[in-house]
Amino acid sequence: MEDKLKTPLFVAFYTKGTGYQREVKRLKKSCKKFNLDLKIKEYSNLGSWKKNTLIMPSFIKRMMDKYRDRSIVYLDADAEVVSMPKLFFELDCPIAVHQAVWSDYVEGNNSIVTCSGTMFLNNGDESRDIVERWGVECDAHPEVTDEVSLVKIMGNNFYNLPARYCKIFDYMEKVKDPVILHHQASRRFKKKINRQGI
Repeated sequence: MEDKLKTPLFVAFYTKGTGYQREVKRLKKSCKKFNLDLKIKEYSNLGSWKKNTLIMPSFIKRMMDKYRDRSIVYLDADAEVVSMPKLFFELDCPIAVHQAVWSDYVEGNNSIVTCSGTMFLNNGDESRDIVERWGVECDAHPEVTDEVSLVKIMGNNFYNLPARYCKIFDYMEKVKDPVILHHQASRRFKKKINRQGI
């Protein structure tokens, strides 16, 4: 019998009335192209870009609770699957994200960034514990980004996804043959969402 955990469920959310409601259509189309099972949830806008991003841990936990027999692949609403993400059908680890060393892409920037726009979770006890503690950390420190809170909880206990699975369309030009492309819609929508609260 096929192991259902090896057939991942792709999940994403967007906030109603923002540009992400349009962006997610591209994600839907790209997942359909590769016959990937995608579930999307709409949330009300909380009035700021940062508050909206902090929905992520509770959303992922909800998906893990609802689909306990599936591994979960979270994708930002502005992501696009451009080739078959085979690795997600093979991974055997609690959690996987891409950690980028920006100096590889941006001259003079030596920061290390954990890119939570693509995330794999195997839906076991260890990954569920990480997500639960991540949510608590985000609630306790809403002034920092979800990525910062995730790193604090996760530490070095993760599989580092290849950059091809989390390519930012312009910063990471050196990454060839991307599997998942991120269009960074936040750069276009962040100020508008914060200013108008739409």
